[in-house]
Amino acid sequence: MNGLENIVNLIRSDAERDCSEISAKASDDCILIKTEYSKKEQDEYWTLINDGTKVAEQRLKSLNNLAATESRKQVMTMQQEMANEAFNLAITKLLELTDDEFSILLRKLSLPPNISAEDVVSQHKDRLNSKVLAILFD
Repeated sequence: MNGLENIVNLIRSDAERDCSEISAKASDDCILIKTEYSKKEQDEYWTLINDGTKVAEQRLKSLNNLAATESRKQVMTMQQEMANEAFNLAITKLLELTDDEFSILLRKLSLPPNISAEDVVSQHKDRLNSKVLAILFD
C-alpha cells in the first residue's frame, strides 16, 4: 500500500496546495474589493458633503437676499412714516401761525397775501412739503 499511500499523499498535497492558492487569491480579492468599496465610500461621502454644502450655501444666499429685501422695505417704510410725520408737523405749525407770521411765510414762499393757511395746505401740499419744512425749521 505504499504506492497507494504515495498517490493519496500526492493528491492530498496537491489539494492542500490548491486550497492554499485559492485561499490566498480569495484573500487578495477581498483586500481589493475592500479597498475599492472603501474608495467608493469616501467618494460618496465627499459627494454628499459637497452637495450638502452647495445646498446650504444656496439657502444662505437666498436667506441673505430675503433679509436684505426685508431690510430695504423696512427702511423705506420708516422713511415714508418720517416724511409723513414731518409733513404733518409742518402743516400743524403752519396752521398755528399768527396772521403776521403767516404773511411773512407767504412772502418767503412768493404766495399771494390773501390766501389762508387751509388753502395753502390743500392747494399746495406737494409744493410746500420741502419748502415749509425748510422755512419752519430755520
